[in-house]
Amino acid sequence: MTSPQSASARSVGLVVAGVVLSISVVLGLALLWVYERQEHTDRELARNELMSALFADALGRQIDGVALALDGLEDWVRAGAAGGADFQSLPPLLLQTERHLPFLRGLLLVDAQGQVRASAQPRDAGRHVNLARLGPLPAPGVTALLAFQPGRDLFSSASAGMPELGFMPLVRSVPAGDAGPHYLVALVQLASLTAMQHASVRDERTSALVVGLDGRLLAAPRDAGRRLGDSLLQSVPFQRDLPAREQGSWTGPGVREGDQIAAFRLLRNWPLMVWVESDKEAVHAQWADTARWLMGAGGLALLFLAWTTRGAVRSLQDSLRAQRERDAAQARALAREQELDQTLRSLQELVFRTDAAGHVTLANQHLGEWRIEGPKGGRRSPSIWDYFDDSSKQRLQAYFAAPPVAPIKGLGLSRRDAAGQERLFEAHLQALWRDGHFIGMAGSAVDVTERTHMQQRLQAQLEFSRQLMEVSPLPKSVYDQARRYRVVNRAWEQFTGRPAAAVVGQAVCSAAPAEQRELHQQKDQELLRTGQPVRYEMQVQRADGSLRDVVINKLLVPAAGGEEPLIMAVLLDVTEFREAERAIAQARDAAEQTLRARTAFVANITHELRTPLQSILGFSELGSARAGDQGRLGQMFEAIQDAGQRMLRLVCDLLDLAKAERGEVLGPRCAVDLRKLVDAALRELEPLAQRRAVHVRWLAPAQALRVEGDPERLLQVLRNVLANALRLAPPDSCVELDAQCEAGTLRLCVADRGPGIPEAELERIFEPFVQSSRTRTGAGGTGLGLAIAREIMAAHAGSIHARNRAGGGSVFEIRLPLDVDAVCPAP
Repeated sequence: MTSPQSASARSVGLVVAGVVLSISVVLGLALLWVYERQEHTDRELARNELMSALFADALGRQIDGVALALDGLEDWVRAGAAGGADFQSLPPLLLQTERHLPFLRGLLLVDAQGQVRASAQPRDAGRHVNLARLGPLPAPGVTALLAFQPGRDLFSSASAGMPELGFMPLVRSVPAGDAGPHYLVALVQLASLTAMQHASVRDERTSALVVGLDGRLLAAPRDAGRRLGDSLLQSVPFQRDLPAREQGSWTGPGVREGDQIAAFRLLRNWPLMVWVESDKEAVHAQWADTARWLMGAGGLALLFLAWTTRGAVRSLQDSLRAQRERDAAQARALAREQELDQTLRSLQELVFRTDAAGHVTLANQHLGEWRIEGPKGGRRSPSIWDYFDDSSKQRLQAYFAAPPVAPIKGLGLSRRDAAGQERLFEAHLQALWRDGHFIGMAGSAVDVTERTHMQQRLQAQLEFSRQLMEVSPLPKSVYDQARRYRVVNRAWEQFTGRPAAAVVGQAVCSAAPAEQRELHQQKDQELLRTGQPVRYEMQVQRADGSLRDVVINKLLVPAAGGEEPLIMAVLLDVTEFREAERAIAQARDAAEQTLRARTAFVANITHELRTPLQSILGFSELGSARAGDQGRLGQMFEAIQDAGQRMLRLVCDLLDLAKAERGEVLGPRCAVDLRKLVDAALRELEPLAQRRAVHVRWLAPAQALRVEGDPERLLQVLRNVLANALRLAPPDSCVELDAQCEAGTLRLCVADRGPGIPEAELERIFEPFVQSSRTRTGAGGTGLGLAIAREIMAAHAGSIHARNRAGGGSVFEIRLPLDVDAVCPAP
């Protein structure tokens, strides 16, 4: 019988179910909307990939057709050249070829001097063509597609009002004997080809373009928003795919404004790319127009759910009224249904009924599929225990020998399946009585093998987790959201000095200061609010009374029995690490103070040395001039002069090094041509090169190598590197200089055939007062030049490195960023 309270609860349940189903419908429609939107994008991407492949194939075949036509005209050109340069029969053929190929803007024959010898347009005959405009021409017998040319033809350029005009010359070089090569030139108008392709698309949101492998836009529709010849090197295909891949697709920036759904395909034989893109916003807008039925279907589904829920509630209320009327009739049928009710009450996987002797009289299909374990044969029905092993058989026979009045629940049984694996069952039995006499049993059995094994594995895992937490060297504790300890491990007990038995069930951090308890509570609230692990650091007192720096990590862990998640806190003692950090900071501060003191000392002492040095140099120069014929006295003054000059250079180097350490090495910056600095350094060092009998080879580039920097300091670096190379190079050898531009960087290499540098010293020679061990006496240097050079290069955002040269010698490589307006030859 259904009570009024139960009916009310069921009504509320129906309403809740209706709301849940409505939310499920809305979520399902949202997911379907997102899925279909992505599917529509993927279909558009696949469509553009197919279109780019088709257009690339068609464009390639059309250009191949033009090349084939030029091959056919080559024999006529050869015949005309053999006949004394008589090309009178050639213009009709050119005109006929041009008419058969409507995408050609012109077709003409040009000799090696650029004079038009024959043309499909008679007005062009005899005119002069600037062949240099076309770029490198092909070799005799070769057909090549040259660079894009703006304008209507070879005699004009693009006007400002018609930026879309342009063509690509397809040139066939024909040898013509003594007259030199002649060139069949076909002006291919790519815009016409793409216009035909765009017309075949019949879709305003999709555009077909042609792009050269140099990144220039060669053909595009008028709404592309780009001019022909614009660079697309920053686009996705050139940044991501080329030259490794011949085709690709992407969703993102394209040629037109806004995100595009695009694909590209390279032509097989020509340096061109077909690019097809569709406006992503337009594609999604078109899809949205066709997908509005989803919203209507969702609204209808929600109305249907509301109507169904209301009907179900009303039906339940009507059922409650009818229930009272049926109670009387059910009371009369209750006695007859009692026996059947007892059988159905235990219905699970296997349902059976036996007589008093245990023979099976009723069973569902599961029992018929089992193999009988007991003896077979005879006409009697098998006993229920014949389906189980011997231990289960004895328990079942005991119950049939003394049937209990109460139901038997949770009886454990076992048997072997067809594969020989043991299967475990949980059985429920109910003795059946009639007039006080036992007439059989009704029961059911459920296969609990997997559940039993899972429970065993779960218990093992729980025990493993408990042991893992117990043996962890980090102090760990687990407490509930009421901030009561549940579990602490042994490391926590040792750290705090409090046994687990005394803290489990007690408040968390009850002995901590108030500000620490407040911080812990704030972090716990943050953890419960976000669900994300939290980490913070503080000082806590250890069991021995010492304060320790600890990092506390907290995270949520699930609780058993549907309880609220628990909080696990893990303490990591970082006291030694923090002390090491403080020691390192103190050492760094001390080192910086020492460096500042050393720099100040060097600056002061060198400044103090320069004044007496100037006096020594002045008097030695005066004494040398007055020595006259006293050769011995003149030599002494010259020795004093040479020693003073070396001392002055050392003082100047020390001053430069001090300035570099203070970041004051550079003077005013300006744009400078590095070629001029190299020439100046070579002129200064020419006497040294003549004394050493060393040749210098400097192939200066034709174009300027402009960099921004301090010319005097850059000249100092060049002077130092070149002087080292000249001093260390053997007589009659060559010092080579080479400059190249690579990706916005200027690279200058100075190579000699000297003794080289040991591998272990390639970086040490750039340290102050360090020289290579292979230079014996250091060639008269102080060991400061390369250190100053590296500081100067670093101040210019550049670098200087050394490496050994194959075959002997060394190479010093100087790198500097090019000025934004620098023009360098291709490497």
